[in-house]
Amino acid sequence: MHPLLLALTAPLALGATEVRLEPSTVAPGQPAALVVTTDTGAAPRLDPPPGVRIVGTGQSHRVQIFGGVAQQHTTWTYRIVADHEGTVRLGPFRVGPDRTPELVLEVQGAPVTGPTTGRAAPAQPGAFAGTDRAYARLWLGDTTPVVGQAIPLTVSAFLRGDTGGTIEGAPQLDAPDFVVEGLDEQPTRKEVDVDGVPYTRFTWTASLTPVRQGDFHIAATLPATLQWVERGPSRRRSLLDEMLDDPFFSGSFASSMLRGVPGGLGEPQLQSAHVELDASAKLAVTSPPVAGRPTSFRGSVGTFAARLEPTPRDARVGEPIELTFVLEGEGNLDAMDEPGWDGGARWDAYPPEKRVEATNRSRTKGSATYRQLVVPRDAGPLDLPALEVSWFDPTAGAYRTSLLKPDPIEVVGAPAVAAVAPVQPAAPSEPRRLPWSARRGVLGAVPAVWALVLLAWAVRDRSAGWIVAASGAVGRRLRLSTLRRRLVRAASRQDVEGALRTGVTLVEAAGADPARPGVRAFVQEADRALYGRLSPEPDALADLVRGLLDDLEPRRTP
Repeated sequence: MHPLLLALTAPLALGATEVRLEPSTVAPGQPAALVVTTDTGAAPRLDPPPGVRIVGTGQSHRVQIFGGVAQQHTTWTYRIVADHEGTVRLGPFRVGPDRTPELVLEVQGAPVTGPTTGRAAPAQPGAFAGTDRAYARLWLGDTTPVVGQAIPLTVSAFLRGDTGGTIEGAPQLDAPDFVVEGLDEQPTRKEVDVDGVPYTRFTWTASLTPVRQGDFHIAATLPATLQWVERGPSRRRSLLDEMLDDPFFSGSFASSMLRGVPGGLGEPQLQSAHVELDASAKLAVTSPPVAGRPTSFRGSVGTFAARLEPTPRDARVGEPIELTFVLEGEGNLDAMDEPGWDGGARWDAYPPEKRVEATNRSRTKGSATYRQLVVPRDAGPLDLPALEVSWFDPTAGAYRTSLLKPDPIEVVGAPAVAAVAPVQPAAPSEPRRLPWSARRGVLGAVPAVWALVLLAWAVRDRSAGWIVAASGAVGRRLRLSTLRRRLVRAASRQDVEGALRTGVTLVEAAGADPARPGVRAFVQEADRALYGRLSPEPDALADLVRGLLDDLEPRRTP
């Protein structure tokens, strides 16, 4: 890398915790977004001031490489809602060893209220013959939720059996103060009976999570094009019409044939109309109580049970230890934000990774599994602190707290460059015959080798030692050259695991200095990928390989 470019990118490579607030001015009850980006591996410690609610909405990870050094950045996003006018000062917040600057949120103007909508009129007035042909319904799992609680939402469209048409896409929800998740693109379809009338029901499911308290009106709109058959009015009354109305002819075969004669009774006509099927519901949202709120509460609302998976009893210095804890039950699984263990004086900690497994269509039931890697720095008993996980149970109307305490882990051994499995031997390839010129060169070298052996035997100790040392150096150079070729070939084929394992073996065989930036970045990424199963991107892998090879054999510059 050019020295000037390296100097310009060095401040970025060092990394720091960044925080921003968007927008900085809102009305009472209007949410603002708080975004925290950090490379410390720790979760933000947010302490909201009175009258302000902070709800986590998710996190994301990315890996950046500057000058051969890999860094992992985590971005945490939150919604901030203030109920009253005034100036709200947020922070400073603790993020691992960093402290964020103070942010100012100006709250001014009239409070935001939930919108109300009425039923939209058909596109062609008078063409839509009665609302019983098609209508929509909206159901909520709870009409008195608390802020942060996931509410199951169901929207259904009903089309009468004698009515056809097209539903034009998924429901359009008018819910600006709610986070909508899991809305189906394709509905389920079922034939149902409503008061003795056959209907076709189309159903969409999702979950709603309120971000502020208040009274709200949730509306869903479904554009549709309907078609049905109607018998038009008779243009005139004829003698045939009078005769067909006579009871003597009404049940006869002639009556059934003559009723469709033009100029008599009305003929069947195809009708069509574009309509918007609307449905709505009202909610009264409250906030989780302040009294009894634990300091570890991070906005999770639901009915959960927390458990810690068994941890290993022993480990080695420098080897990652996987800690896994699970929250399962009913609530907003996608928005749950749990911090995991922070790094300590005797161990390093990576940010936890979350995997959600929902058991229903609205994603309000299931489990959230958090996996986190910690790496011990020195030998001895490793006693990790208990992790306190808290949530508000809306069913019981109380806070719940669970302490997850790992068993002590005995750490042995000394720091190693990397603790990975040995490189698997490559699959045997097809035998290739050397050309005659090469074989002749090899045969010609045989007498020279025998001459060296005889000379060593003659002068014994003095020459024998020199030959052994020379052959050892040649063998080492051949092994390092072979490993370099394997490394480059695996990287070019985007064989991530093969490249990482070969590179670690090359580092060990070369006795490389682990403090060099290229070597350190490669070994750290190998630990993260091989133990945490977090593979780097192909471009990142290429940069890691180039940095390692440059440190092992620096390029010569004129």
